[in-house]
Amino acid sequence: SAFYKCVNLKLTGYSNKLVTIGNSAFYGCKKISSFNFGDSLETIENYAFYDCRNLTISKFSPKLNKVGERAFYECDNLERFNFGNSATYIGGYAFYGCEKLASLTGTGKIEKIYSNAFLNCENLTSATKFSSVYQISSFAFKNCKKLKRVEFGDALKTIPEGLFYSNESLTDVKIGKGVKTIGTEAFMH
Repeated sequence: SAFYKCVNLKLTGYSNKLVTIGNSAFYGCKKISSFNFGDSLETIENYAFYDCRNLTISKFSPKLNKVGERAFYECDNLERFNFGNSATYIGGYAFYGCEKLASLTGTGKIEKIYSNAFLNCENLTSATKFSSVYQISSFAFKNCKKLKRVEFGDALKTIPEGLFYSNESLTDVKIGKGVKTIGTEAFMH
């Protein structure tokens, strides 16, 4: 909670040695408009940038391992996110309501995606190469109205309930050989 609800906070500069952004570190800091993750960032904890409505990210870390629960909740101006091909964990509601989020890259090592992680990311068009995901929770991509393409690898065993609920643009889904169960309303729109 280092800068919790510092609504007028504007950041300048950054530390290239930053390893963790703690719980609620920038919660409600509505004037933060740009953030540089540097090369050392490994963990973004729960609620770290919650309600930072003007946030954009100018540089992503290649060492990012975890994006916690509600980390970027309602960060309206976040347009892209690069997981650095090292992240393994995306918490529940992590990108909830990031309406401008259109692009996810570096998703190849993600193993766990929790419920509602990308709920209401209405401009997300492609979420490809989730080749390592073995656990994904219900409604993770619910109401991503422009999502057209998703690809999962062979590690995934279950497509959970409502995973792509209300995604009328979805036309291309690659499901790996490991899937044994498809949950209720997984593809309902």
